[in-house]
Amino acid sequence: MKTHEESLAELLAKAILATRSVAADQEPLTSGEANAPSVFDGDSLLQRLLGDRELACAVLAGFVQDAPFQLMQLHARLVEEDTAKIQLQAHNLKGSAATVGAEALRAIALSIETSAAASQLDPCRDLLPFAINEFERFKAQVEAEGWIAKTENIFHT
Repeated sequence: MKTHEESLAELLAKAILATRSVAADQEPLTSGEANAPSVFDGDSLLQRLLGDRELACAVLAGFVQDAPFQLMQLHARLVEEDTAKIQLQAHNLKGSAATVGAEALRAIALSIETSAAASQLDPCRDLLPFAINEFERFKAQVEAEGWIAKTENIFHT
């Protein structure tokens, strides 16, 4: 029987090693099947937006503004212990992260969504801080690469 820490490590490994595909409904891969997803895939975003960097910057700015609200809503749904709402909120976060090329965040949101669908709240709670941290890493990278202006940190992780 696996310990809680071993189960969390396995779930996190699946999230971090999930595919780089931006398909919002794709299942996570098992821990040995792929390279870790990138924090930000700017090339993929630009390709989807037909090379329009100005539009990409606007989309990224919108995501950086909205994602903290999505993460707070996910936290609120976890407090309520409503697995259907957790699953829906994680699904929404997964889709938005996929849209902007936040692949590692998308993978974590997918794992939260999958756990909620299986009515497993502990992994969802355990993964939320990783999702917040991954958002902060994403934000720092797009700021450092000049996609968006530097903004205040909302989460202090």
